[in-house]
Amino acid sequence: MGQLLLSAFEASCTQQRLRPGLALARLIACNSSGVWSWEEAECVQLCRDARPGLPHPRISVEASVKSWMGAPHLAPGSTMELSLTVHRQHAGPSDAPHERLAWRGHETVRIMESYTCLLSREVDGSGGAKGSLVARLEVEVEDVLQAEATGTMKMSRPRCLATT
Repeated sequence: MGQLLLSAFEASCTQQRLRPGLALARLIACNSSGVWSWEEAECVQLCRDARPGLPHPRISVEASVKSWMGAPHLAPGSTMELSLTVHRQHAGPSDAPHERLAWRGHETVRIMESYTCLLSREVDGSGGAKGSLVARLEVEVEDVLQAEATGTMKMSRPRCLATT
């Protein structure tokens, strides 16, 4: 079931469909946590009990873009670098076990928290309709003491419709 949900999530992201992507992300989280609801108090408590010692996340997100090659302007279609920083107000010592392992070069590292960030369009344009998914970025936290974690990706700047 988990692989089916993950495949459906990947397909919705590839097709730039934000709402189905969000719904599937919640289903994946519920399925991997063994709960039936994203919001029900009993399910939230079951998730907290599964990783004792891990504080409830309190986060804010900041995004920025810049030219990948240092150009002074971002022309439509040019390569840009998207940086997304998750500010963790709950950073601090924790006895919580790691969420999963990941590879960094030739070594494994413990991932304590991970955030899947979906970027959508705010306006209609030649690259897609308002609300369509533009990018998906994973931000991983390796140390519970980190006050912030940043993920970056390169992408083409969306082209805009010409106005008359």
